[in-house]
Amino acid sequence: MTYASELQEVAERHGVAFHSFANDTQLNRSARVEDVHTAKQAVIDYVRGIEQWSSSHRLKLNATKSEVILLGTQQQLTMLSQADMILRLHVNDSVLQPSAVVRNLGVYVDEQLSKDANARHCTKTCFYHLRRIVNYVVI
Repeated sequence: MTYASELQEVAERHGVAFHSFANDTQLNRSARVEDVHTAKQAVIDYVRGIEQWSSSHRLKLNATKSEVILLGTQQQLTMLSQADMILRLHVNDSVLQPSAVVRNLGVYVDEQLSKDANARHCTKTCFYHLRRIVNYVVI
């Protein structure tokens, strides 16, 4: 619990929302389209703050388990420039770039918060298991 409260303090210093669930930590920053550069910089500064905090506690931020996504409506996302769409987060020796789809507690979320990505994943998983059942029965 001590770690979580310290991370919350780092988040508050940078104006970033912070959520934890078990060993999963999420951060987000909402912004209007015209303020996206400021929001991106706040997230970058927060990640740097987490890295400093982690190293001071002999912990390491795992870049392979970290994901970044820019969320908005189709109209909002089309109003962003190419430069706005780039959010390069340097985590240790890795660079995180925004994904079109990320996984959040087992649910797949795309940039526009539609249910399409999750439906595609569920369909793919169902067909995989159906093929396994059919192969099992036939043999």
